[in-house]
Amino acid sequence: MIMAPYEIISIYLKGQKSDDLVKLIHQILIKQGGDLNFSCLLFLNDIGDEEFEPEEVINSQESLEKISSWPSYGTITYDMPEGEVSVTFDGENKQIFSVTISVPNSILEKEDIFGKREDDSWKRYVSIATQIHESTAANRTIFDWGLIENGFKWTEELEKLKSGKISEKYKYLDLIARNEYLVRSLPS
Repeated sequence: MIMAPYEIISIYLKGQKSDDLVKLIHQILIKQGGDLNFSCLLFLNDIGDEEFEPEEVINSQESLEKISSWPSYGTITYDMPEGEVSVTFDGENKQIFSVTISVPNSILEKEDIFGKREDDSWKRYVSIATQIHESTAANRTIFDWGLIENGFKWTEELEKLKSGKISEKYKYLDLIARNEYLVRSLPS
């Protein structure tokens, strides 16, 4: 599984039906040039003491159905034009409360032959975050560096949203509820 310092995280107060949300995220990534193929992996979360080995994605539809119906969900990797990203679904009882897309440094910090950072990758992932937020009715979608690495927990963010206590501001993108956009500047 990719452990990456850049993450896009969408939070859902009431949860979203797992079948529908997994399909929507998949459609967004495919439209943005992603592919779910034999080089991708499916990581199913543990159930109790039972651990599961990663599986190759042989049939994308079967893998999507498996992760959306798995009691503790998991992570699936996608081949994007710039490299591999991972998509993690968290929730319970057929409801997903958080989706995290982890994007490696190598994708977003790539430079062209002149040493200039390539903005197309940044634009792609800001677009993915915005599309996920708008098309899946997320209550909050953030995009920043080191979120999970620095202790971000979707369960804590969910509680903050429920109580209306939103204090943090996120650097690259911070979308809250309906059309309330707090867009940060992209890094130079």
